[in-house]
Amino acid sequence: MSGLPEYEDALSESISVILIILLVLIAALAVFIILFGSASPTEKSAFVALRGEAYTTNSGNTTLALLNMQGDPVSLDATRTQGISPVRFTLDTPFNTTEPVGIYPLIADTTWQPGDTVFIYLDDGGYWATDNMNTRIARNLTSGQIRDMQSGTWKVKVIDTKANLLIATIPITIPITIRGNGSSMQYSPGILGTYYNTQSWTSPLVTNIASQIHFADASSGQASDISNWPVGYIGKADSFSGKYDGLIRIDTTDDYTFYLTSDDGSYLDIDGSRVVDNGGLHSAQMKQATVHLLPGYHPITVTMYENTGQAVIWLECSAPSVGAHQIVTKLYHVPSTPPVADFTATPRAGTAPLVVQFTDASADAQSWSWDFGDGTPGSTAKNPAHTYTTGGSFNVTLATTNSFGSATSRKDNYITIGSFVAGFSASYYRGQTWTDLAGTRTDAQIQFSDQGGSTWPNDMVGRQEDFSVLWDGYLRVTTDTTYTFYLTSDDGSWLWADEAMIIDNGGLHSAQERTGSIHLTPGYHHIVVKMYENTGQAVARLEYSSPALTRQYVTDAWHM
Repeated sequence: MSGLPEYEDALSESISVILIILLVLIAALAVFIILFGSASPTEKSAFVALRGEAYTTNSGNTTLALLNMQGDPVSLDATRTQGISPVRFTLDTPFNTTEPVGIYPLIADTTWQPGDTVFIYLDDGGYWATDNMNTRIARNLTSGQIRDMQSGTWKVKVIDTKANLLIATIPITIPITIRGNGSSMQYSPGILGTYYNTQSWTSPLVTNIASQIHFADASSGQASDISNWPVGYIGKADSFSGKYDGLIRIDTTDDYTFYLTSDDGSYLDIDGSRVVDNGGLHSAQMKQATVHLLPGYHPITVTMYENTGQAVIWLECSAPSVGAHQIVTKLYHVPSTPPVADFTATPRAGTAPLVVQFTDASADAQSWSWDFGDGTPGSTAKNPAHTYTTGGSFNVTLATTNSFGSATSRKDNYITIGSFVAGFSASYYRGQTWTDLAGTRTDAQIQFSDQGGSTWPNDMVGRQEDFSVLWDGYLRVTTDTTYTFYLTSDDGSWLWADEAMIIDNGGLHSAQERTGSIHLTPGYHHIVVKMYENTGQAVARLEYSSPALTRQYVTDAWHM
């Protein structure tokens, strides 16, 4: 038994070694789990480098194209779970909605390899992806016509279905053009209205552009955007017809209910199909119908005719996404004539450096070329901002074009930059025609009368009758709001603000007040007042007010 202690020592040492080995193995396993995951590791997502662009098909339709430039091949078949990752697409649209993208049933190759392109298109069934547009176009008769996707910025989101991760977001901008039949034409706001001399849409009299269809003649007592409709257009209110052609922009997939009111008959067609029939000879009545519409531009036509009596034509719409029925405003047309050039600017006067925002007000323009008149490079933007750094009065010119021609608008001395002195620049004339200058001075405000011992206007023209005055200056306002002006005179007077006549108080009369309103933005605005006196008393007063300003004389006036 003397050898037993040695045996126990050896056994103890063996157990210690085994325990150490087990601890090492456990630690190694822990490190492995940390580094390489558990027995059910998180799915690894695919890597795909993409490039997107707007794409015009051989049939002239606007779609989207996605090129798999490099990375992993992926599957367009969501049922695949082995080998390569399946992906799906969604679209963030220009009208702030998210739309699913289906896979075209006849897609030839569900494996999307680097170097291959997938196309996303729109038809009556929604948005779809395909690897071969020609195959899809060949089935237009059986699968439905492909439609143009709306202009604007789309975001194509590519989602790894197996890993449930977003692996790419590709923005693609479709220009504001119509692509089709080899043309590239801009959609312009408003619908084309044509008025005819008969009730059967023959013998056209005039064509114009309407922002909405909301008209009624004065005898109807109904609301109308044009107070003298249709007499102001065609010279009569009976026995005529009208036709409104264009496109309606739909921003959200929804069931839209259209309400067509008319006296006498009217009809509404959308996408070439009759939606509302309100025909017949009748007083003002409304007919309605509901149609399911997808986002985009839809051709729309409203026709109406009037026999005798009252004349009314209104087009309204409602949908869960837009609320209760309201006048349809998102109307557009395709230009068919040369543009009409026009523009505005804010502000038009100030001290250098002055940033001026120009706004295009042209009709049917497709391109723009600006000359700001100060010798600096122009701009081809639709609504550019330009900084004037030197003093002077500057002519501004806008040249516009479309596929039918061009037009130019030039406004002389349109922008004024310089130092301003308080008060109106006042020019006094002998006679009532502002031609025989007697003298000039600065008037702090326009508050004059020849009564009560006043020296006005003797101190300038040497008499109290048979004279005229022109006050020229810039009104400085600090609040963006509507201002109401009050012009009192004996005899005639007129007020212009930013070259628009606001008040006509002309004629031979005793002291009389006339009012007018205009919306003004913060800054300097050109103000001109002219008055003349024949015989008798002479009076000239200019006051103004706003929602935040009590009525008072115009004192914050300046001149160059």
